[in-house]
Amino acid sequence: MGPEERDLAEGAGRQADSLQQVTTTVTGMDRVTQQNAAMVEQATAAARSLSEEARQLEDDVSRFRMTTGDAAGRSAMRMAA
Repeated sequence: MGPEERDLAEGAGRQADSLQQVTTTVTGMDRVTQQNAAMVEQATAAARSLSEEARQLEDDVSRFRMTTGDAAGRSAMRMAA
């Protein structure tokens, strides 16, 4: 094997090593992307659940609102003062 062939073989070896590093990096990035997608799905589900709970709480609290003309409301205001 002459010097040119050795240089070509060494270059091909370095290129193969570099491609392996790229493959490893891309595989890692793909794994992280999938993890991020799963976290986004979980966060979306949690946000929807929280939104529904907030709506339900708003409905529940709205039943306790009193007008200032209401005798019970005036009595409650006097007790709070």
